[in-house]
Amino acid sequence: MAATLGGSTFTPTSNRASIASIGLSIVTAFCTAMACGGDTPDEADSGGSAETGLNSVGGGDGGSDGLTIKLDIGAASDLGQSDYNCDAVDFLFVIDNSSSMAREQMRLIESTPEFTASILTALPNVSDVRVGVVDTDSYPALGADNPLDGCPEGRADCESCDYALGALLTKPLSAEDPGSDCGLPEGQPWMDSASDAFGEQFACVAEVGTGGNQVEQQAGALVNALSPTMLDGGCNDGFLREEALLIILVISDEEDNNAQPPEPQGGSAGDPADWVDAIVAAKGGIPQNVVTLGLIGGAPVFSGCDDPGGEQGAEASPRLQELLESFDTNFVSSVCADDYVAFFDDALNAVADGCEQFVSG
Repeated sequence: MAATLGGSTFTPTSNRASIASIGLSIVTAFCTAMACGGDTPDEADSGGSAETGLNSVGGGDGGSDGLTIKLDIGAASDLGQSDYNCDAVDFLFVIDNSSSMAREQMRLIESTPEFTASILTALPNVSDVRVGVVDTDSYPALGADNPLDGCPEGRADCESCDYALGALLTKPLSAEDPGSDCGLPEGQPWMDSASDAFGEQFACVAEVGTGGNQVEQQAGALVNALSPTMLDGGCNDGFLREEALLIILVISDEEDNNAQPPEPQGGSAGDPADWVDAIVAAKGGIPQNVVTLGLIGGAPVFSGCDDPGGEQGAEASPRLQELLESFDTNFVSSVCADDYVAFFDDALNAVADGCEQFVSG
């Protein structure tokens, strides 16, 4: 039976039980990565479910001072007899770092550690989830009104990976302070979700800040991150693995449009078809080995998400939506949601489908 979820049509796999509720084991996996507070039931009733609040960093009000995660603790631990073909996951986040994105970044930081723990729990063949983050800017926080004009002279070492479009980030606030550090292993610009430090590292890296210029290059950052120049001896050396399912999540409240006024006009070179071709090429020509997720905006696709100038609004993004929905396994929802926990619950089904359909090289 097909269902419409967040603007996209998704057909559940018939031989797999719903995995939106991952069960009590997620709490154990999640608390391995982050310090948890609150009460956890001594045991889960096989016929019911309960919610528990986990305060992991600071306050727990969902804002920048705290991290509050709600888990559905139920008995949905039987995942059926599905054949999962992927052994690992490479998860690439493309996070808009424009001036309107602070709230959305915090929602993402609140929800992602649980989601990556859920992947490891729900997919028995997956041994690790590798996580990388890119922003949508060239030369972020350096005062370049239009990055297409080139690097601002004398502001920073623009040959550094800190300022290369599509380079995996290792510092907070898009390297506004090049001397800062998020504690990633030396020479490794990605995170391991099974690491005890993952929650802290992701919260640091994913807060890409709001110092981006007026020209977002969401697709350009994505394509560059997966390019041979970046992956083979470049800034992202070794990130992408042949044996891993590639999951891409784009989160942005604006369209990527290189012909849309007002000035400065810009955006990513090419069109959605070009971007799809580049991503598929990075995965050895096998589109089934890619899952695309999106948190984007704009009515009428997403009701109540149509005021780009408002606190909760976002611009319609048909080009980004076309890119994401060009892959058979995708899930796209509203960036204007109050939180992203429900989005990640639903997205887990797409990840499981992607792992079932994965084609080994």
